[in-house]
Amino acid sequence: MSHQVRRVVTGHDDQGRSIVVSDGQATGYPLGRPGLTLFDVWRTTEVPATITATEPDPTAGGLDFEITPRGLRFRILETPGGESPDAPWMHRTNSVDYGYVIEGEMCMLLDDGVEVVLRQGDVVIQRGTNHAWANRSGKRCLMIFIMVGAEFAPELADLELYSPEAMHSTITASAE
Repeated sequence: MSHQVRRVVTGHDDQGRSIVVSDGQATGYPLGRPGLTLFDVWRTTEVPATITATEPDPTAGGLDFEITPRGLRFRILETPGGESPDAPWMHRTNSVDYGYVIEGEMCMLLDDGVEVVLRQGDVVIQRGTNHAWANRSGKRCLMIFIMVGAEFAPELADLELYSPEAMHSTITASAE
């Protein structure tokens, strides 16, 4: 992990004045490939969120992928350059994800074999679709994700997801 994410959290003192509650590094979690790190910056379990004077760190306790139906997550993904996984991690979450490329570029892989290259300054709106990420640029990529909890409409709730092996086959077949 080469990047650090400083997280400053504000709150209120006993008189209701604004204060800094914490100022330190957000926790970065390695994701099983060299240099691939997910920073869990903040989380709310409902919107609108209840604001109290202070609160415990909602990201403490280890990495998880739960997104409550009315919740929100703020994450930063760091990927090393040249990553071209043989079996991309296809996944879909019950959320609308707003992704922003801070630095570098990222390939978004979709079920139909389409690859969309996102570059610095680009935004993607991921609406609960099955997808994977691959950084093939040769340079580090940093992306911000704001994930808002959602519920699938009945016609989408039971879609079968591709396994990483099936997605790899789809991409390989479309490249020939």
